[in-house]
Amino acid sequence: MGLIGGGFIMFSLRRYRKILEEYNVFERCAKCGTCTYVYGSWAPACPAFNEFKFLTYSLGGKLLLAWGYLNGRLKLDQDIARVFYSCTLCGNCAYQCQITETDGTRPIKLYAITLLEAMRKELVRVGLGPMPEQKRVWDWILKEHNPYMAKHEDRSLWFPKDVVKGLPEKAEIVYFVGCTSAYIETEIIDATMRILNRLKVDYTILKDEWCCGLPLIRTGAPSQLVDEVVNHNIAAIEDAGADMIVTSCPGCYRVWKEDLADRHDFKVMHTVELVAEAIERGELTFKKPLKAKVTYHDPCDLGRHCGVFEPPRKILKSIPGVELIEMERSRENSWCCGAGGAVAFWLPEFTMNTACERIREAEETGASLLVSACPGCAMTLKNAIKEKGSRIMFRDITELILEHL
Repeated sequence: MGLIGGGFIMFSLRRYRKILEEYNVFERCAKCGTCTYVYGSWAPACPAFNEFKFLTYSLGGKLLLAWGYLNGRLKLDQDIARVFYSCTLCGNCAYQCQITETDGTRPIKLYAITLLEAMRKELVRVGLGPMPEQKRVWDWILKEHNPYMAKHEDRSLWFPKDVVKGLPEKAEIVYFVGCTSAYIETEIIDATMRILNRLKVDYTILKDEWCCGLPLIRTGAPSQLVDEVVNHNIAAIEDAGADMIVTSCPGCYRVWKEDLADRHDFKVMHTVELVAEAIERGELTFKKPLKAKVTYHDPCDLGRHCGVFEPPRKILKSIPGVELIEMERSRENSWCCGAGGAVAFWLPEFTMNTACERIREAEETGASLLVSACPGCAMTLKNAIKEKGSRIMFRDITELILEHL
């Protein structure tokens, strides 16, 4: 489990109420506003509050709305739905909350994001969610198994043919590609597969990979819709004879490792974990130096939600010549790229503004290279670099690894 809890909400908000009452989540929230800033430095922490400048969009505001609804004092409407769907679900708000029980439990840190996802499921149940643009994504996932309005038959179009032809049908490891790598950040596929070859691991790819289900899960889709894609992928991995999933996508990683943890027995690793372990064992060394100042962006799903902070930094520090410079908001306090929670599908301006703020922060480090470990962050941050006309360069860490072996 990550730093702020996790797990896919397979039940209704009202069944979740017992947990909320046991830990007094609503009553314990003091509406102090700490959730909107990085505790101690007071840099902005909440993208939605930073964008809309209204406390309703903060975690404290959303907890109050949920409390009012659960206690029959508030009726859900389209305005409330917009508030809950204008959240990247990055979890920074929950991490900043300092409220602590006598036993050391930090209930809001543990349960707040789960509550926000449960509220989205409730909004769907009463016919107010998701937003129309997100509903079109649902329809496309069920039709073509990806959220990008692309054809399923084109999913493997950018796979490196010289690598794919040598892969076995069955293997110990399945490389789960993910939709963003398959259709947009395609360089990550090539880099990941060639890295796996260099590591000499027994791996394959699925003949018919579907979306992991993240856009459905994060927007509150009914369980039967999620089950359709999840069951397909689980069966495909079992047919491949694999007992491990490796992915370069933190979104897919979190879905498999946290949301679906009770649905399978596969071990789940992000590429950075696999590579960092190989470096630790002395099985992988970087021979080509990179004389550059580098700053690293922690993807929310990989870092704050799943607790993977050290492996990417170990990799970067192992490349000769790299000077790693941390941004003001890094690790647990990392600023979201702006695309999380399926917000980018219906609030692109909000996503762009949030991403541009991250580029500003990266520029302030004096680094010439911004690195991350997420195809979604790559897509979003590269768009922001172009929008700002920034001189900073972006590379996904898989590309950097391959280039300097």
